[in-house]
Amino acid sequence: MHHEPAATQDASIIHVNITNFFASLAAAKDRSLNRKAFVIAPETYGACAIINTSEGARKEGIERGMSVAQAFKLVPHLTVLTPDMQQAQTVQRELLRIAQQYSPAIEHDMRGHLYLDAKGTRRLFGPPRDIAMGLSSHIREDLSITPSVGIASNRLVAKIATRAIRPSAVTAIAVGEERLFLRSQDINILPGLTRSMKRVLSAAGMRNIGALADLDETQAVLLLGRNGIAVRHLALGEDLSAGSIHTLENNQIETRVDLAHPSEHLPTIEGGMFQILEEAWTQLRAREEQAERVEITIVYADRQTSTLSASVPGELLYDGQLISYGRDLLSRALKRRIMVSSIGIRLSHFHRHRKQHDLFKFEQEQLSERFQQHVDTLRRKYGNRIITRSFALYHG
Repeated sequence: MHHEPAATQDASIIHVNITNFFASLAAAKDRSLNRKAFVIAPETYGACAIINTSEGARKEGIERGMSVAQAFKLVPHLTVLTPDMQQAQTVQRELLRIAQQYSPAIEHDMRGHLYLDAKGTRRLFGPPRDIAMGLSSHIREDLSITPSVGIASNRLVAKIATRAIRPSAVTAIAVGEERLFLRSQDINILPGLTRSMKRVLSAAGMRNIGALADLDETQAVLLLGRNGIAVRHLALGEDLSAGSIHTLENNQIETRVDLAHPSEHLPTIEGGMFQILEEAWTQLRAREEQAERVEITIVYADRQTSTLSASVPGELLYDGQLISYGRDLLSRALKRRIMVSSIGIRLSHFHRHRKQHDLFKFEQEQLSERFQQHVDTLRRKYGNRIITRSFALYHG
């Protein structure tokens, strides 16, 4: 009988990574693309940034983040496709369905990423390596896509493992061997590095993650600025993301407001709606996550309720964007001309938030992001209602 070495028994975090997600989906749908250099971008021309590249495009020097216009200069015959969001949502749901058969503790990331905690599932499915192999086979058979799967003691190391074994394989990093594994890896696969950081590290002659890990904190700050210490911790294999992987069924955010008095005054009801949306999105930003689904429940003065379930736009991030979204939800959920007593919302189906900046709007997006960060800091210190756009509506 095979016994898993004791050193690896606690390495229970599994990361499933469909490398170059949208490109992989396109190639699975149209096998002729495997013979072409192609990229995925929001638009097929101009300054829009490339999301994914095919193997053929990478060999031509095209990189993720490069503008489509730059890519055409390198490869005039390049095929540019827009992401098939309907196919992506279908595949993501299927990935989640498959993963739920192996563990209840799942972090549902977007664009072909899933994290599972296999702790406690050994008696059902065997050691984490067996679970990873089963997952990989199941995904390949059901979706005609072969993932990379990494096993480690935390999400960060498991994620780097899947980047190190691209395009597809299964690998396990034993507990206690994280730093040894990371030392020899290409520094460019370390999450959290910006383009400017990569240029600085390249100029300094740093090629492997180990070179960054060997810096002390003072050296890291001198080289990379105020984020240098955090990046050094990543190079040491320390996962800075908050919390553990949630059990999927309990992974929800719920907020509710009871109106001071039952009311059918629309501005008052809207004010309450905006208040709970702001509170929910403050929690989302703190978790660096986005939700796919929202459920709104309205309780009327006669204790009857109406409920609406809706999707959440991927670009919905900041307080200023919640006003029109809240009004739309409310107009669809208010089904009775009776005074409202309370409003509640529930967010679910979370994934890690990933920014896709428009090159023309980058500066404005940065300003909006910094402003929102300052607002959220004040809310954490003094309470959610210290700064709210809903105040004027809700209070008169």
